[in-house]
Amino acid sequence: PPHIFRPKGQAITGAKARQKTKGDIMRATVLPLATLLLGFSLLQMSNGLQGTLLAVRAGLEGFGGATTGLIMSGFFAGLSIGSFVAPRLISGVGHIRTFAALASVASAAALMHLAFVDPWVWIAVRCLTGFAFAGLIIVTESWLNASVSSAQRGKLLAVYGMVGMASGAAGQFLLNLGDPAEFILFVLVSIVMSLSLVPISLSFVEGPRSEGAQEPPSLRRLWGLSPYGAVAAGLVGASIGTFYGLAPLFAQEMGYTQSRIALLIAAFTIGGLVLQFPLGWMSDRMSRRGLGVGLAAAGSALM
Repeated sequence: PPHIFRPKGQAITGAKARQKTKGDIMRATVLPLATLLLGFSLLQMSNGLQGTLLAVRAGLEGFGGATTGLIMSGFFAGLSIGSFVAPRLISGVGHIRTFAALASVASAAALMHLAFVDPWVWIAVRCLTGFAFAGLIIVTESWLNASVSSAQRGKLLAVYGMVGMASGAAGQFLLNLGDPAEFILFVLVSIVMSLSLVPISLSFVEGPRSEGAQEPPSLRRLWGLSPYGAVAAGLVGASIGTFYGLAPLFAQEMGYTQSRIALLIAAFTIGGLVLQFPLGWMSDRMSRRGLGVGLAAAGSALM
């Protein structure tokens, strides 16, 4: 019968064709992206641990609140600089090589905190770590964007955001595996960062190819497109950076144990994870500016 015997070379049509196409898409995108997201999740896990660990260790070293704030701000300074440099690296050597190089830099930087227990060195090292993570984030997000169509991009980026926040929250609980006054937790940060290279480096899939010269980042153009978005993003970044940088030190001075400090920081991240989809749903059905102002007021009140 025709549905059993098909001449060689005859095209598959109808439901079978659609099923085959979906299978090809699954193999071509989901599996490679799974290795990418696995590597990214390990990075976020180690970064979540490192941020809290440094704040607690700075308190133990007696650096003080102002100095600790400068140390933690170094990460975001490096993140800002790296955002302008990373696209050039990706265009020059590709996604996989850039990811491998910057993850190695971040892994080495974690151990430098042990070798030089000095606040000025720590500020410089945090800048280096932030620079590396800017490139790692851009590699991951540009790879994801280039791997799917615009119709699938929103769902994929939602998964990406959930993976990042869940991994960051999980990293907080690694603080309970050692004493911040000793070396083991710093070594653990370096180990997890190094392991993030394995899924990407051993993947049989090549990174996306650049389709020409990319437009350089421009704060002026961002302001021209959305002044509200530019200001809101800056203020949100400042508030989040302040919380992650100083909340562990505050909790330590309040007499919290390591497990309670880890739970406090993890709860902040888990809250963002849980509310991501509901707030996204609300933003599609009401004024985004009004929603943003309301959430900012609620967050201020809760603080």
